[in-house]
Amino acid sequence: KGSTSCTSCDAGKYTANTSSLACDLCEKGKYQGSTGQTFCFDCISGTYSSATGAVLCDNCPLQYDSATGATSCLLAADGYFLTYNDDGNVTSDTCPGTAVCYGADYAPAPKKGYWVDRSAYAYSWDIYDCPRDTCKGTDSSGSCWQHSAYNTSHESDCDADELLCTEGAAGPLCGSCDTGYVYRGETNSCSKCGNAKNFGYTVIGICGGVFILASILGITYRYGLVQFSTFQLKSFDSGSVKVLWVTYQIIISVSWNLDIKFPVIFSRMLSVLSILSLEVLSLECYQSQSGEDRYYLTVYLWSILPILLALSITTIGVVRFMMYSFNQTIRRRVITQYVWLLLLLSYLVLPPVAMKQLQALDCIPFKHNDGLYLRADTAVDCNSNSYQVFKSINILFFCLYQLIPVAWMALLYRHKNELHVPF
Repeated sequence: KGSTSCTSCDAGKYTANTSSLACDLCEKGKYQGSTGQTFCFDCISGTYSSATGAVLCDNCPLQYDSATGATSCLLAADGYFLTYNDDGNVTSDTCPGTAVCYGADYAPAPKKGYWVDRSAYAYSWDIYDCPRDTCKGTDSSGSCWQHSAYNTSHESDCDADELLCTEGAAGPLCGSCDTGYVYRGETNSCSKCGNAKNFGYTVIGICGGVFILASILGITYRYGLVQFSTFQLKSFDSGSVKVLWVTYQIIISVSWNLDIKFPVIFSRMLSVLSILSLEVLSLECYQSQSGEDRYYLTVYLWSILPILLALSITTIGVVRFMMYSFNQTIRRRVITQYVWLLLLLSYLVLPPVAMKQLQALDCIPFKHNDGLYLRADTAVDCNSNSYQVFKSINILFFCLYQLIPVAWMALLYRHKNELHVPF
């Protein structure tokens, strides 16, 4: 005999057809806590059901999260991030203190002053401190930080330099400047070449004007058109100027050598005094090359230009020396003048050039991929063959410049008796 009444579906079951005599179990990821229902609810985010016929959904374990209708918890909770193991399992880990983690399938997003290699998701939790003030960090949980964004098909939409670096900066650790930008040590960032070029032209113009004025005064003094008293000449303390020059060179090297940051006010003072440094010439801005080639050429120019200037001074001195073959007194005076000029040149260029050469040997190791990049410009791969060639040439230049203090010592030793001043 047929049934004369309907039986309600139990909790965890449902029937979509009210005339049906059978109840269906709720699918995985769904639940139904009441009887006699025609549908099942999706498990809300943060819960899951891994079996059919669920009356309630289970809460996700600590550190984990889930989407709506989940059969398992495969997302990270807020403040955590996912790591994908070689065996295919997913683990939720605590967010590094140098990054922000938005949970779900988002990778850790580095804070301001930090950088991460975006070439693979497996590198996303190796966060590095940036040596320059060019890592802007992120405060957004945009799609570029999701696991799927690390596929090559998303590279054009999620440019690493745009995400991580300030304007003009690029490369690993945002430690290189794009074409049209130049690194400024006093601000520890990349500046537009337009401003740097104008400032460089101004400095060159001032130096040229001073040189012309000094030449005119020297000529007029020699021919008796202008007279300087002994007091006026002695009142100029060249020793104090030399001490100030050396002190400035030491100060600007401290930030690099000890990896410290000066207060803003002090950094601005160094910016004003940058006119005393050869960095003000911004040689990078006058080149068409980019990346490592631009850096190599810049270091070469720093090493070669002073040598060319010294050869020019020497050539002019030799010509003048030959012109006065009839007068030995004038010849000795010419030798004294041009030796003094060469000593002055060496005194001015040795500290900044030697520092530039040593910076070209300082590489930063990357633990996540065994990479090695130049700290002064991370566009340079220290493991590349081109860098090894450059390194050899740079070391030769460095050794050549170290002959300068040897020459100083030889001159001091030769004139040691003249340097003794009785008290």
